Amino acid sequence: MNWKDEASRLKRQAARPPKGCLTIEEIAREMGDISIANAQEMVNELIKQCRATRVRGKKLNSLDQLITAIYYKLIKRK
Repeated sequence: MNWKDEASRLKRQAARPPKGCLTIEEIAREMGDISIANAQEMVNELIKQCRATRVRGKKLNSLDQLITAIYYKLIKRK
């Protein structure tokens, strides 16, 4: 264990998506590899209908830096 490893572990912990949330890329893959643009249109429509919501979170970029990310979560219907 060293300082660099511990700092990396903290970043990975902070980069966990909020519970039940997905990125737009994950949603596109889940829907059968549709384009990100099509997935975004669908998600925006669900948000307008109050059937989904945006959630701010953090993720690691390709340079292993912690950045702000937008996640999406479906709202359970009653």
